[in-house]
Amino acid sequence: HDFFERISPGSVACLRVTTMKTSLSPAKTMQSGIRLGLQGSHFINYHCVVMPIWLEEGRLYDIGYRKTWEIIDRHPDTGVSFAGLIIPKFQEMKAFCERLHDQNPHFGIIAWDVVLDRHNQIKLMEWNTTSPVFEMSEASTGPHFVGLGLENLWKKKNPGK
Repeated sequence: HDFFERISPGSVACLRVTTMKTSLSPAKTMQSGIRLGLQGSHFINYHCVVMPIWLEEGRLYDIGYRKTWEIIDRHPDTGVSFAGLIIPKFQEMKAFCERLHDQNPHFGIIAWDVVLDRHNQIKLMEWNTTSPVFEMSEASTGPHFVGLGLENLWKKKNPGK
C-alpha cells in the first residue's frame, strides 16, 4: 500500500491487532501495534521498528522503538516522521479481526497480523493464540487487559509469593 511504502519502502508493514472475546460477548480490539521493516529486510524480523497504534483514531504513536528499545521519532531509513500518521482503513481492519475472532470463540485472546495491500484490501498474514505478544503496547500505552486476571499470572508460576 502506498501509505506504508512511503514510510518503509520494499518491506511489508505488519499490523498486529489483538482482540479479546469473553463468553456471550462479541470480540473487541484491546490493543494494536505496527512493525515496520528496515532497508534490506524483506521480512519482519529482529531488525524492525515497532510502535503502538491509538485504537480510536488509527494514528501511529509519535515515537517508535527499535527492538533494543531505542526511541525514535521517524523511520531510520526514510526519515518519515511518525507524528500524525493515520493508517488507512484501520477501523475496517479492527472490525475484520473482530469478525474473525467471533468465528473462533474458543480462543480468549488472538493476535492478528494483517496488512493493507496496494489495492486497499485487507489481508490476513497470520494469527497467534499460543503467545500473542503485547509487551511493547502494554509498556507504552497500557495497561490494556486490566481485570482479566492476567496481572496474577506470575503468582501461578511462583506459588507462595
